[in-house]
Amino acid sequence: MKTRSALVAWLRGPGLVVLLIALTQFALHLWTNAHDNIFRDEMYYLVAAQHPAFSYLEFPPFVALAAGVSRAALGDSVLAIRLLPAIAGVTVILLTASMAATLGGGTWTQILAAVAAAFAPVFLASSGLLTMDPFDQLWWTLLAWVLMRMIRDQRPQHWLLAGAVIGIGLQTKLTIAFFVLALLAGLLLSGQRKLLFNKWLLFGGLIALAIISPYLVWQAGNGFPVVEYTANYSSGKTFQATPVEFLLQQVLTMNPLALPLWLGGLYFLFFVTAGKPYRAFGWAYLFLFVFFLLQKAKFYWLSPAYPALLAAGAYGLQRLIESRPRLAWMQGTYAGVLAATGLLLAPFAIPILAPEDFIKLNASIGGAGEVKQESLTASELPQTFADRYGWPEMVAAVNEAYTSLPPHERARTCILTENYGEAAAMAYYGMGLGLPKTISGHNTYYLWGPQGCTGELLISVGRPLRDLSDVFESVTPGPVWSCKYCMPYENGTWIYIARGLKFPMEEAWPTTKDWN
Repeated sequence: MKTRSALVAWLRGPGLVVLLIALTQFALHLWTNAHDNIFRDEMYYLVAAQHPAFSYLEFPPFVALAAGVSRAALGDSVLAIRLLPAIAGVTVILLTASMAATLGGGTWTQILAAVAAAFAPVFLASSGLLTMDPFDQLWWTLLAWVLMRMIRDQRPQHWLLAGAVIGIGLQTKLTIAFFVLALLAGLLLSGQRKLLFNKWLLFGGLIALAIISPYLVWQAGNGFPVVEYTANYSSGKTFQATPVEFLLQQVLTMNPLALPLWLGGLYFLFFVTAGKPYRAFGWAYLFLFVFFLLQKAKFYWLSPAYPALLAAGAYGLQRLIESRPRLAWMQGTYAGVLAATGLLLAPFAIPILAPEDFIKLNASIGGAGEVKQESLTASELPQTFADRYGWPEMVAAVNEAYTSLPPHERARTCILTENYGEAAAMAYYGMGLGLPKTISGHNTYYLWGPQGCTGELLISVGRPLRDLSDVFESVTPGPVWSCKYCMPYENGTWIYIARGLKFPMEEAWPTTKDWN
């Protein structure tokens, strides 16, 4: 009854408006996903779901589980598989508003925090794809929400719930471990020792360990391949941003006009007496900013640390208005400005526009619409858009090569691709075409092995001709895979038909290994 009364009171206050804000983001995703193409990584996770495991080479199992549940319950349309990420995005918005309320924020404070989270390009983009990131943002934000309430109520028992959130977060993406360490250091520095040195923290840690233990057992049993993968991945694949570039990436992807809000959140946490109990969130952000900068991490790895800052900034503005009532107009006006600018920036976060219209828009602002994530040559579209194009054309080219073979050769054929995107696209777009199994040495595909393929006859996608000629008796050129809006390194790829592997597949397979 008490919970129901609280819900009714919330709905009569800021609740309906906060829900409307969250549902606006949700509606944007539904409309976009109804006509969008599937993204490279999404197809990969759908394939991973068909190989249930406690871990995969480069990612824990949660995202594959989400992909499998979505496909089983709703099908594998783009709209269906992106429903859970969209719901995660809605939840982040609601939790951000709730954190503002936890600090003491009123109606407009909660609305401002919700708007800032809902229309920040980085949150809009992440919740528009079935990847690890929307769920990673959800668990970070939920952990911040739990700890903020623990600090407010001085109830270390909340570590039990926090431990469960941390465990699920680690099963989603390992980066939450850095957030946990940063928060623990922040709690120590902010004088919250009572919340640290107690049995509840230990019990919460044991809960997290129990949840993540299947992943650890799998990794240990396979020699911790994630370590080698991470070393390769961080050695140059990610965009090597300078400190200024990394800061600009944060400003742009959080919405440039939201800068005063989250900077205000840091000011509130560090320089206002009322913010002192929650200063751990400020320390955590600063620690993570420096750490991710030094590690040359992707800019969006830091994004889940912002909801707490947005809530603190919104509440800090409320306190300013309380001391200067003539500034009361600022909250509503600022919320409107953030909503308007966020919607204007939305085409750079999710593919609302047709490719040709986006290209024209981006050209009109000097190409500033792309925030680089990896050190790859870009196409006319940002990488997160370009990786949704070209896959049907690739499958059509492979099918052309396959159907050109005489029947007696088709029965002995396998398809070998250079990377997981190509392999996963064969599984997704090749359904119903009767094509043979697809194998690859890239990332988790390598661990799945040749799957019975002998190498007697391979249709190769993306492998260099010189590499194939060294290990096969004969290599015949097939069709060329061309695509208009895909990444440049995929466009113009030759499809080769290779016959007669010179070595047993067991000896040749290790040479395909490519973990990055």
